[in-house]
Amino acid sequence: MILVFTGEGKGKTTAALGCAIRAKGRDKKVILIQFLKGSNTGEVLLIHKLNLFPIYRFGTENFFYPKSPDQKIVDLVKKGIKFALELISSREFDILILDELNIVFHLGIAEPEEFLKAVETLPKEKHIIITGRDAPESIIERADLVTEMREIKHYFTATGKTINGLDI
Repeated sequence: MILVFTGEGKGKTTAALGCAIRAKGRDKKVILIQFLKGSNTGEVLLIHKLNLFPIYRFGTENFFYPKSPDQKIVDLVKKGIKFALELISSREFDILILDELNIVFHLGIAEPEEFLKAVETLPKEKHIIITGRDAPESIIERADLVTEMREIKHYFTATGKTINGLDI
């Protein structure tokens, strides 16, 4: 099954991690691959602290500028895509979260067709969760569940600040 959390609003990664926590509660094997994110996110710190499941990061410590991307970051993301495709082929997971993969597709760093071909024969009991804005139409069509996050109101937008040091 493929689950997609997309849209302009907050909560896409949080929704995916909620699924992961429920799966871990049932002793399922969860793997998280993050693209284009720094390592100091609250979820990464907690997952490491609790040793919940492996996290593989193919991103940057700095902000990613899509109009003038750093080639080292692009190469690292491509390496992450290859790793994700190998994991899908191995089927050595119950839940595979591909955090910000939609952005990778949107930026043209990887093609959704390659991913879709890899999941063609994936058994229904295996779940892949894809997050990120701008989900490609081909991913939406193939997905078994698509949720679009839409921001109605958010303190960060209104103030440009965080609350108690948290960017939620």
